[in-house]
Parts: sequence; structure tokens; C-alpha cells
Amino acid sequence: MFKTVMKNLSQVDVMTLVRMSFFEMIFISLSQFILSESFYLLMALVGFDHIDKTNFLTFIKNPLSIALLLIYFFILAFLIHLEFFILYRIIEDETFSLRVSVQDVKKYLFRIWHSFQGINLLCFMAYLLLTIPVLQFGLKSVITEELYIPDFIIGELLKNPSSKLFILLLVMVIFYLNIRFVFVLPLLSIHSMTVLEAIKVSWNKTKKKSFYYTGTLGFLGLLTFITLTLLIIFFFFVDTIFNPSGSHYLFQFFLMVLIWESVFFVTIFFKISIAIFLKNQLKRNATPRKNVTVKRSRLITLMIFVTVLFTIKAFDSLAVIQPPRQKMIIAHRGYTNGGVENSIESLQAAAKAKSDFVEVDLLMTKDKELVVCHDNHLKRLAGLDKTISEMTLKEVEKTTIKQGKFKSKIVSFSTFYKEAKKLKMPLFIELKPKENQVEEYVNVFLKAYQQLSIEANNRVMSLDLESVKRIEEKTPQIVTGYIIPFQFGFLGNEKVDFYVIEDFSYRSHIASQIKLQKKQLFVWTINDMNRMQNYLQKPIDGLITDYPSQVPEALKELKRHDSYLDQLMRLLSNSY
Repeated sequence: MFKTVMKNLSQVDVMTLVRMSFFEMIFISLSQFILSESFYLLMALVGFDHIDKTNFLTFIKNPLSIALLLIYFFILAFLIHLEFFILYRIIEDETFSLRVSVQDVKKYLFRIWHSFQGINLLCFMAYLLLTIPVLQFGLKSVITEELYIPDFIIGELLKNPSSKLFILLLVMVIFYLNIRFVFVLPLLSIHSMTVLEAIKVSWNKTKKKSFYYTGTLGFLGLLTFITLTLLIIFFFFVDTIFNPSGSHYLFQFFLMVLIWESVFFVTIFFKISIAIFLKNQLKRNATPRKNVTVKRSRLITLMIFVTVLFTIKAFDSLAVIQPPRQKMIIAHRGYTNGGVENSIESLQAAAKAKSDFVEVDLLMTKDKELVVCHDNHLKRLAGLDKTISEMTLKEVEKTTIKQGKFKSKIVSFSTFYKEAKKLKMPLFIELKPKENQVEEYVNVFLKAYQQLSIEANNRVMSLDLESVKRIEEKTPQIVTGYIIPFQFGFLGNEKVDFYVIEDFSYRSHIASQIKLQKKQLFVWTINDMNRMQNYLQKPIDGLITDYPSQVPEALKELKRHDSYLDQLMRLLSNSY
């Protein structure tokens, strides 16, 4: 295995590396433009300005939407195929040029149609979805490498002990299937075959050799990680020697460009080596690839061009970074380091951690009372096969809930709010009505709101837009927000005071739109220190997190390490 890896690494010559880097730089920008503009055109044609949970079903029920969505998927498949088709052309053809004839274009388009027509397109989409959990393993596209499963989905599943085993088994199955399908992209790129044919060939090719391919690709991945780590350590050493004070910003900026460019080249180098390894496995009797004789002038020209592109990218990246500043800290269901979620103890722990707000969830009981709990079904926290909506308030209040080492009782909204008021802790109150009880739920909540004389610094929000609309209509003085778990395109024109967007759906254009509307923006659920630091430099108003005490620490760390080089390291940590 070691000899195989070294042999493949030795076949990556300088000209191939520079050519592929040049192509990837152009391709990333071009593909992002094509996909984004195609998506907005698609939505315009079907009369939508955005897609979220409130209009998703309406969107997919429209026959025109389905037809246009299939066209969009075809464009996506075409771009991914083009990326790897060019990659293998660069690897195989030492005289490769981007100059093509009309006949070449016709031939390639026919090949694309042959590969993805009919059921093959849906199979390819399923294949792409299958690769998302393990994108850092094997051959990956620049188009899909930033995709990931939203944290709020994984986070909720991991809170249930029985789900942890299921997720572990699922990841193992997905990883195994990815190994068995590892030749799909090379086969589609090198040979003119359909997706189904490529899947079958890859499955047969990897039979009884899964461990070999896992070990080889894993070893290449490990080498990539080690090389990048050593490279970054080296540049930090250079910065320490030549710029010990950290005050030479011009030096740091160009060092930043150099690091970014070097990391990019290393990533492309190992991507090419993986591609060569897979190609050689498909073509056992292929002649070993010879290194290309490089014309120095041509190489220098390409290097200068790539460096200019990275300089532009560096300016662009730094331009959107704001100086780190304090954001509002919202403790998600209280602070679970001090008690069970949504309990009095977690509320007290959040106050002790100096949170600005505590986010709580309200459910309605059978006798129309509001209690503070996230799950309607009590299996996860109480181990009971019961639902709160089918229990009375007295029954719910007797229920013992457990989480980690903590125990507590579910309390009424009245009890919880009175304690929050005593602690001077304002709330982000999430309304969670059942689908057929929105009107009744809103009326019960507004009655409780008036009886408790809830102060104006508390906020009300919901995933259910209809509930928020009713609140706005009946009591417009309440500060209301709309929770968005996923969002594609621009926001609608909802009559709310703030938005709460899941980390996965945050985009700079959405933040700009919200600021233009003079509304507030909060992001959930941010639990990773790097993500906290990232959002502390974004134009948002607050973070919803399970770890409120870590946000001030993240801010201190940002202010302590705020050079261009430090900013680059944070950009890289969020990019790779």
C-alpha cells in the first residue's frame, strides 16, 4: 500500500498541478455563479422568491417546479461531471488545452445526456446525498465539498441514547457504500457509461477489496492532513521570525495569500494523486504516466495568474470580516451544564453564566395549560411512552425528567416565568402548537401573557409562521420572531421583528437583506468554538448556544489574536 501511494504521488508533475489549480479557481467561481443564477431563475419561473418549511410542500406539488428542479439537477450533474472530466483529461493528456471545437462540444453533450438521462439522474442525486456525511474521504467535488448535514438534525438525534447507536450504524453503512461506489466518478469521467452502469462496475470492482481501498485512501487523507499541518506550522514560524510584533500588516497580508495558495495547491496535489490512484486501478495495464516537460515562461504565467486570483480572494474574504464584538448570548433551553434542559435549574445556571436570554419551549397540555418542555413525547427525558398533549398539567408536573447526571420536574410556564423574572433573565419564548390547534394555542398563550404581565424585553418566536402572524395581529406590541430551519433564496417579507436562522442556512445576502429591513438576526445552534468566533465577526445580533459561558471566551480569544494571519487561520479552519 505504501509503495502504491508513493508511486501515485510521484506521478503528479508541476504542470499538471498548476493547470488543475488554474482550472479549479476558474471553475469554482463559474459553477457557483451558474448554480445560483439557475436557482433564482427557477424560483422566478414558478413564482417563488424563496423556499422554506412553510412553502416547501406547495413548491414540490407544482408540476412545473418538479420539471425545473430536474433541469437544475441535470445542470448540477453536468458541472460535477465536467470537473472530473477535465481533471482526467489534464492527467491523461500532457498536451491538453481548453480550446475545443463545436464538434467536441456536441460530442461531450451527447455523452452527458447518455450518462444522466432518465432514472440515471435520480441515481446520481442519491449517490451525491450518500457522499455528504463522508465528503472528506476519497475524491470530492468543489461543488459539494461545503455541504453537510445541519447540526440541529444531528444534535437532536444524539440527545437520544437509542438514536446514537442508530447513527453510528448508519454512518458505518454509508461509509461502506462510499467505498463500494468510489469508482463512480472516475468511470463516468473516463468512460462513456450511464450512472447505473458506473455503480454496477464500481460495486464489482471493489468486491473483496474494500479494506485495501479504505486503507490506501485513508493513508492519502492522513498525508494530506500531516502536510497541511506542517505547512501551517512552517508559515507561523516564518511570521514569528520576520514579524515578531505582528504589526507589519502588509507582510502579514502577503503571507496570508501565500499560505492560502499553498494550502490550495496541497489540496489539489492530493486530489490529483487520488484521481491517478483510482484511474490506475481501473486501467491495470496502463502505461505509467510520464512527467511533463515544463516551459518555464508558461508555468510562471500560470503561477502569477493563480496568485492574483488568490490576492483578490483574500481582499474579498477580509472585506466581509467585521471587528469582533459582543453579541447577545441566548442559552438554548437554559444551560444544560447546570440542569436538565428547560428546567428551573438550567434557567438558574444560564443566569449564573451571564446569558443575555434563555430560550424556552412551550407545549400545551390536555387541559389547555402551558408547560416548559421541548419534546411532546416523554420517551427521551422521562423514559415514558406518553405525550404532554394527552396529559393534564398536574400529571405533567409530577413527571421526573433526567438528562446526564441531572434530575428535575417539568414546570408550568407560569412557574418558569416567575423564576426568570426573579433572576432578571428575559426569555426567547418558542411557541410549539400542534398543527390543528394553532388558534386555540395562540389564545391560551396570549391569556397567559396578560395574566403574567410579561415584560416587553421578552421575545416570542415560532417555527410555525401562522402562530407568529396571529400574535402580530392580536398583540402587535409583542416582539416576534420567525425560526427558519432551512432557507434557499432570499427571505420573504414576513411581518416579524427578528429572524432566527439555523447555521446551515446562514448566507451573507440573507444577513444584508435583514439589515436593510431593519430587523434583528440570530443564529442557532452554535456550539463549536470556531463557529462562535466566526459569527462574532458576522453582521448578526446574537447566538443561540448550548454553551453560553464559552461565547465570552471566544470573544476574548478573538481580540487577543486579531492579526491578518490569525484571521486567515480562522478562515482556513472554516474552509477545510
